[in-house]
Amino acid sequence: MSMNGKISNASVAIGTWSVAETSPAKSVTKVYKLSNEAASEAMSYSGVAIGQLYYSDGTYSSTYDENKTPIGIIVSTNSDYCELSSGYGHGLVMALHDATPINTGVSWTNSTIDGNLLKNNTNLKMCYEDVSGLTNTKTIFNKYASTFEKDYPAFYDAYIDYNTNYMSPRLSCSGWFLPSIGQFWDVTEQIANKYSITWKLALCHNENTTSVYRDDNTILTIFGKINELMGGYQNLSYGQIQENHAIYWSSSYSSGWAYCMSFYAPTGGILQSWATDRWFSVRPFLAF
Repeated sequence: MSMNGKISNASVAIGTWSVAETSPAKSVTKVYKLSNEAASEAMSYSGVAIGQLYYSDGTYSSTYDENKTPIGIIVSTNSDYCELSSGYGHGLVMALHDATPINTGVSWTNSTIDGNLLKNNTNLKMCYEDVSGLTNTKTIFNKYASTFEKDYPAFYDAYIDYNTNYMSPRLSCSGWFLPSIGQFWDVTEQIANKYSITWKLALCHNENTTSVYRDDNTILTIFGKINELMGGYQNLSYGQIQENHAIYWSSSYSSGWAYCMSFYAPTGGILQSWATDRWFSVRPFLAF
């Protein structure tokens, strides 16, 4: 298709103009979709792999591109745990730093918990099926937005504070959130599979008689591998997962308590719930 016409201006001679249809270059073509939050660029994902760096522009790589800003490391490609239900599903990214260091910590909540707000996980099967920390985090924020920082510090540090300090490409990812215990669980399985580590928790997907899993040193080995993945990138600034003696909050609820991933060197780790006024660490995740 082409269009033609005449143009005149008091200060220039009469001229002609024309427009011809061409195909835009693929490299500069961007497709947008409208979600319930904002217009978001539809990106094409290929070659996503555990251990890759994830950058602030939404790209990822297996080598450190020092011209970009790394903000996390990909720890799962299991779509159900990568926030597929919220329109993502390609990768789950763990932040390179704690939002709340082990030597300070924050409480899960300083408020009375609405027991009907989040799913009540009463056994390991339910924990494994709690797949969306993004949903948990948004549910708390939407209910307590006006008192979010005061009443839900662990959620605030992951969802508000960390998103402010470590900007993510919000048009192509979820932004940072407090991960669910199911997402923590899935990460342990993904890393165990990558390094052929025998991991007994993987046998507990349908365990409905207990709400606690106690481990030997395997969980320390698994999270040690995550530290090794980050440490394998020369000149990368990151904070180690504190596997020597640390407890990380999840966004998952359990009968007035909240679930954590706990590390106790050299005796192992525990997936269990704790009183919500205890002060533990926060490691944000995002999905793309």
